[in-house]
Amino acid sequence: MEVSPDHLGLGQATGYAWSDGNCHAAERAHRPDREHDSSLRCQSCRDGPADPRMQPGRSVEEKGQTAFGRVEDEDEDQEKGSEEVKTLSHSKMECFKKCRRKYFWEYVYAIRPEVEPKALRMGSAVHAALDCLKKGGTFAEAITAVEQIYTEATTPGSSLEYEQTTVLALVANYYDRWSSSPVEVVESELRFELPLIDPDTGDPSRDYILTGFIDAIVRMPCGRTAIMEHKTSGQDIEPECDYWRILTLDGQITLYVYAAQRLEYDIDTVLYDVVRKPQIGPTSVPVLDDDGLKIVRNVNGERVWNANGTPRQVGSSENGYVVQTRPMRTDEWAAKLTNDIQSRPDHYFARQEIARLQDDIDELMQEIWDLSIAIKEADARRHYYRTCSRDTCLYCPYRGLCETHFSPISGYVPSGFVRVDRNSQVEEEVTV
Repeated sequence: MEVSPDHLGLGQATGYAWSDGNCHAAERAHRPDREHDSSLRCQSCRDGPADPRMQPGRSVEEKGQTAFGRVEDEDEDQEKGSEEVKTLSHSKMECFKKCRRKYFWEYVYAIRPEVEPKALRMGSAVHAALDCLKKGGTFAEAITAVEQIYTEATTPGSSLEYEQTTVLALVANYYDRWSSSPVEVVESELRFELPLIDPDTGDPSRDYILTGFIDAIVRMPCGRTAIMEHKTSGQDIEPECDYWRILTLDGQITLYVYAAQRLEYDIDTVLYDVVRKPQIGPTSVPVLDDDGLKIVRNVNGERVWNANGTPRQVGSSENGYVVQTRPMRTDEWAAKLTNDIQSRPDHYFARQEIARLQDDIDELMQEIWDLSIAIKEADARRHYYRTCSRDTCLYCPYRGLCETHFSPISGYVPSGFVRVDRNSQVEEEVTV
């Protein structure tokens, strides 16, 4: 079917709201002490609503409600039965907390930007290289892992080539920085799937399981066992900066400590391992002649000479003299960045231990349980309101969909996005 602007629902209200025939959804959401038993539903809920206009998947006009529009048909079976156990990861929960509309686009309608954002791409590349190294791979193998991610960097001088060079320089100097402080890797890229437990009753959730990846479980030189968490960051990572103070509140590593304990690992601490992205970048460099001298030209494009017959070496805005330049080559950029890293390695690489207490774990698990109730209710009612602010909207990849009041249609993927498999989404945890 050809999709026209009318099909997109541009200009429609965006209150994605329709009933899934479950009249007890809101009641159970506000009564966490009540057993979530589908047998408690009334007869009309079990058999489905009598009014066909209220069936999930009907069009906005048929239901007579404001709505995003129809989601894929496969969602209907999931929403009717609600029997399939769904996954909760740290990134999914954080997305829901940050903006429910973004959660809808990313995890319900299941679309992602076609081009991966630079911050995530760099984080993934650094992570792939470090994972290779901690598994005992050679530096050459780590380079290969990075190059595989940048297969699109084929045009000489392209931004992706500079970006790949940046990652390779960071990885090479990371290898040198920590080669004298080795840790023994016990597990690498440890994936977990665990029941979500009701903190009050101790019963597992019938709706959700917890999933995620632990970067590594390592044994430190002192003999203690730690969860090792790798991050790339654009923030200051000096010892007393805000970056480390905020980590004391971070739920991701608390979840990983909980998961490792459930998997019967005796965890003593968390070793946070951060690589800071450079604040400098490639620049233009002077064009040199055969004698290694700069070329300065006037407004007519002629080379400028001094009174003594030597080539002028500095420009002059007053006289219109300009030093001829060219873009920096990737090898020159690698040398520039390497010199900066080696002159101040602690600016680029840092490790700190982050303590986690049982009280931290208990508080987080209660929060996750409460979140699971909120997510279930939002999915059941199809209500995903926006959280609008500079922090949430300015760099959101789905901002254009909200600004144009885009309404989702079964099977339609808007330009610039791709459909992802909701049953096999890999959660990447990258700090930008």
